[in-house]
Amino acid sequence: MIFVVAISCFIGVFLLSSEVSIHLKNTIQTIVINQNLSNFIVELLRLFLSLIAALSVTIISIKINFVNKQVFMEKMASDNGKKVLARKREKEKKKISVSSETRHKK
Repeated sequence: MIFVVAISCFIGVFLLSSEVSIHLKNTIQTIVINQNLSNFIVELLRLFLSLIAALSVTIISIKINFVNKQVFMEKMASDNGKKVLARKREKEKKKISVSSETRHKK
């Protein structure tokens, strides 16, 4: 799931930056006077911007424990996952998953 969110963020940023890239290409072309170089620079900037957006979405979702909760919910959806969680509960484990921990202020 996190992979799909990161890829969709990458594609979204790349598509949304198309209007800005046309303006930047014209501006850089007047400075550099080489169309191929200006196109390369702008596309490289779009690629880096998209990568940074996808990476930041991934990091934020990990920090807010979305990924751990998602894994827990996927375990609950399958029969084998339910059995694993039932065995953990039988052993009276307090911590079933990372998302079930209480947060302590430092």
